[in-house]
Amino acid sequence: MSQIAESYLSTKVEDVAGKFNALPKTGCHEKLENLPYYSNIGVDHVQGYTQYQNGDNLYFIFTHSLDSRESGRIVMIKNMKTLHKEIHTQTDWNHPGGIQAVGKYLFVPCEKAEKSIISVYDLDSSNLDKVKQIECSHKAGSLGITDFVISSIPYYLLLVGASSTYHAYISEIKSSAMAEQSFKKVGSFSLDNISGKKLDCQGFGLVTDTQNQVHMIALMPHASGATYADWGYLIKINPTTSGVNYEYLGQNRHFTNKGGVSGTYGSHFRWGAGIRVTPDGRLVILATSRNIIAGTYLNTTSWYN
Repeated sequence: MSQIAESYLSTKVEDVAGKFNALPKTGCHEKLENLPYYSNIGVDHVQGYTQYQNGDNLYFIFTHSLDSRESGRIVMIKNMKTLHKEIHTQTDWNHPGGIQAVGKYLFVPCEKAEKSIISVYDLDSSNLDKVKQIECSHKAGSLGITDFVISSIPYYLLLVGASSTYHAYISEIKSSAMAEQSFKKVGSFSLDNISGKKLDCQGFGLVTDTQNQVHMIALMPHASGATYADWGYLIKINPTTSGVNYEYLGQNRHFTNKGGVSGTYGSHFRWGAGIRVTPDGRLVILATSRNIIAGTYLNTTSWYN
């Protein structure tokens, strides 16, 4: 296997199922402060959320859908209290959805009609420079990205969610720039009956374990009275260079939040939902509330141990 820089690769997790099952039921309430404020809260809302760590700095990254405008926003907060960067998504491509990073590269889906683009941003660049764009012939409400190995060759796996269908793309990882990666579609699958539920995730994540097995952590908000019941499902993904399938082993968790806005606009997997793997291999599940509150803060919840 050719030498690939760590900044291109995901952190691998030992015993993903064990770490998933060890997460606390109730998450930790946190506030992101000093954010830009979008006043049209009846329409505009947060839609994707992840985190990125570089040295001693932890960055909180979320997408904001501005349905009344021609593009969405990506907002990056440093250490919870400092607005680090704010950029527009590509003109005429709105509704940036669920996101994930691999190494220092952030993958963001946007839709237009029945098509979508996946934009890849360098999180260490001066202004979240876009280094690659992937065009898809289907919608893209959320995505997950990780890397894995086939016959000593490293590949990216990009999984793009469109309703309850998930489209799989792989790319052999080159030691050259991210712009040189070439993603090809290898198949799709539907999660229409997982424990009797249809999993139309607004956010999810991919994690590769230390044994080279890829896992999907599907974050699903099920309607429950005047709010949402947030459930996580652990699903094994089996990609090859010519296809993909999945295996659900019956592992799921009901997660609850504590603090911040209550009801459907609170921190739920309906809004900014995602995952993070820490540099030491811990698993973190994330959620935000629907809107930035006047006074420019956002309620979030994280589940970790």
